Amino acid sequence: MVDSMAQSEFSSVVETGSPSPRVDPKVAAALTDLFLEDFELRPEDEVESIEDAKQKDLTVYILGNHDHNVRPWMADKLGLTSGDRFHLVRGVLVLEVKVEGRQYRVRFEHGHDEDIFNSYGGVAEEDLIGGEPFGYITSRTSGKRDGDPLPVLDKMFAGAVAVYNLLGSQALHLLCSRDRSEKFMRIILEHFLGRRMTDDDVVFYRDDQYLNLKKYSRFQLVKRCIDRHGLERAFSMYKAAFHDYADFLRTCGEDVVVLGHTHKWTTGRFAGKGDREVLYANTGAWCTRVKEPTYVRIVPPTSLEDGLVEVVAVTE
Repeated sequence: MVDSMAQSEFSSVVETGSPSPRVDPKVAAALTDLFLEDFELRPEDEVESIEDAKQKDLTVYILGNHDHNVRPWMADKLGLTSGDRFHLVRGVLVLEVKVEGRQYRVRFEHGHDEDIFNSYGGVAEEDLIGGEPFGYITSRTSGKRDGDPLPVLDKMFAGAVAVYNLLGSQALHLLCSRDRSEKFMRIILEHFLGRRMTDDDVVFYRDDQYLNLKKYSRFQLVKRCIDRHGLERAFSMYKAAFHDYADFLRTCGEDVVVLGHTHKWTTGRFAGKGDREVLYANTGAWCTRVKEPTYVRIVPPTSLEDGLVEVVAVTE
């Protein structure tokens, strides 16, 4: 997918949370947003896409929040972990690319751990219900949907962004009151439910256990996050939930950062760690069922040409 990378030398690989595999120069950087939820229940077209990926020179699969419960035996069942052409990465993958005597660092990460509603590692374990974040519960809730999604969530999304742009981190204090917090959580749950919530609505979430949605809406996630991690950190994670990763990118010391998670492609230049410039690209979503499948293409610079980081739409 990124054949031009053959001219570069990938000198090392750094993984957070797992052993470091050796990476072939033709790593398929576009596959950072692939979802591996339940191997036995995957749509047939996506299973075929995995089989196709296994035939490439090398595929590196960055696990995201949808993949948190993936276990090695699941990957083994599809034959994904056999050989050295397919690697599952839980955490962060950083490639160090040496071109014309200069070294560049490219970071690949799903992006969910910076999102207050979907983070597993970015919040305290006590703030997860049954070990799962709020986003997991909303996914379970969508499985109960028996109506059209309520349009109010899109309006709330735009309103939340407008409020935090106006008030900054103090906007989170508006969500710390019990009444506002419960209303905020209820609106999101009802969007995924597709109707108004009742006192009896429950969702399965693990080990034959069920969660009462009405009671769960009273869980003060934002307040708990502020109490444990401080206002600025909580605000950074809150903004990431609305696809604003500027704060996170300021902590990155790499030259290029590629994320997924939002399902919306974008590119841009941001201030990174130490005021260095970071090129940011989001893969969007490349599964065949989305309206506009996209992926990120990266071409390293040479002595004759500048490098390239771009989002490419799949037209076939």
